[in-house]
Amino acid sequence: MRSMTVAMPEAWKGILNERQMQAVHYVEEHGSISNQEYRELRSVGRALATRELSVMLRQGVLVRQK
Repeated sequence: MRSMTVAMPEAWKGILNERQMQAVHYVEEHGSISNQEYRELRSVGRALATRELSVMLRQGVLVRQK
């Protein structure tokens, strides 16, 4: 999965779970996040990372970098 950036981080507080909010903060600090970075940051497996990042993409929280 390509790196992703966050869209309007403050709008998502209270909607996302703790892992997802930490990913948003990570993106705010580092500019993007990859599936591997998400897995390492949250100590989750590939399937869960892919699922949660995909949800964040569908919700418009993250946008794919071109």
